[in-house]
Amino acid sequence: MLSKSLNIFVVCILLVSCVSLDSGTPERSQFVLLENLFIQSDSSKIFFQDNGPIRPFDVNEYEPYCSLDTELSSTSRNPIEVQADTFTITKIENNSTVGKSYTVSGGQKAGVNYTTKFLLASEKQSFVHSLVCRRWVVGSLKRYLSIADIEQIIGNKGKFIK
Repeated sequence: MLSKSLNIFVVCILLVSCVSLDSGTPERSQFVLLENLFIQSDSSKIFFQDNGPIRPFDVNEYEPYCSLDTELSSTSRNPIEVQADTFTITKIENNSTVGKSYTVSGGQKAGVNYTTKFLLASEKQSFVHSLVCRRWVVGSLKRYLSIADIEQIIGNKGKFIK
């Protein structure tokens, strides 16, 4: 039984390593933040899920979500403002991780966490460095989030332009 599980795990890793994102948004494209948003206390990120921003502790890691990552940390009680801006996408990185346990119908199954990281640059807000989007998949052939998926997660707060 252990040998069969190990073989399945190795096949999953091989399949995941062959996947790459055809994001439809090449490097040097842009991500536009359409309105000012705030980094909540004790965070360095703005999280998005279900069509808009959410509080950090409300993120459901098993549903697709994104975060606008910064070098700042709101350690005080005062939120930090990220202004509406146009960010140049300087690089797109894809990563997948196999193995996290997930309880499904009374049992645990291995899954894959697909992550796409858009490295960002802005002359006005150099402290904003990336938009990171994740999808947790168990027993499905779904892969990285598409641009349409990401825009759905972010809602009317941001969009990609070529």
